[in-house]
Amino acid sequence: MKVLVRALKDDASVNIADKLVSIREFEEEGEFEGYPVSRWNDWHLVTTPEYHIDNEHLDRRISNTLGDDVELMVFLSRHRSESGARSLTVHPPGNPASADLGGVPKTLVPSAPHEMTAALRNLVGTAEGLDYAVTFEVTHHGPSLEAPTLFIEIGSSEAEWNDPEAGKAVAEAVSGIMGGIDLSTTTLIGIGGGHYAPRFTEIVQGYNASVGHMIPTYHVDNIDAPLILQAMEKTGADGAYLHRKSMRSEPRRRIIGLLEDLGIKVYRASDLEPL
Repeated sequence: MKVLVRALKDDASVNIADKLVSIREFEEEGEFEGYPVSRWNDWHLVTTPEYHIDNEHLDRRISNTLGDDVELMVFLSRHRSESGARSLTVHPPGNPASADLGGVPKTLVPSAPHEMTAALRNLVGTAEGLDYAVTFEVTHHGPSLEAPTLFIEIGSSEAEWNDPEAGKAVAEAVSGIMGGIDLSTTTLIGIGGGHYAPRFTEIVQGYNASVGHMIPTYHVDNIDAPLILQAMEKTGADGAYLHRKSMRSEPRRRIIGLLEDLGIKVYRASDLEPL
């Protein structure tokens, strides 16, 4: 089963979920930890009182309660930033270094590259005309999970979290992936760039490629063979794409050398099929 998660403490989560249930005809079916569960086909909408990052091992708990394996987790969520920028974002969870916001240090959650990419592409359309940037974020924060997972978020302040138009845009993007997605011909991890992953956002909009885990330049000193291998495995990636211009020459050469030593193909845009 596939699981959508609404957090009652999270205004954006409630906003998105409310819009989503008006698009898809969910039917109530059972409960989870005292809260009702709704279902549309093989998608289950689960409600929890906690913030998402505090919900460690939620997939395991849901599976044990509902009696079915969780194959995908989609967290409907808020995004907070100091800049207060209006944004609609998609990202995988996990911690390339320390675990300051849930999860386990140096441990990534399985990503959902095709669903992430489809959700981002959908958002570009559903948010057209709105004053929101649509972008990937790099891999960051918990909780710790075993199922492939993505976060889809409204940022970055209370006004945006409760914006009905933003909630509708995200709900429509999620509804789109619920109806089925196309699989890209190439699946990548991303290395380099800033927190909002501009180059990887561009890549999936211009090429037949999906991106899973993304490790930014500010984690360049934490990038080692175990982290790269973990990102590859937990993305199911064919290779890596580097935002080369975002890194100084020395760390860039070191990371390319690591990838080559591990037998991982380093992709350029010219290696990818245009959309």
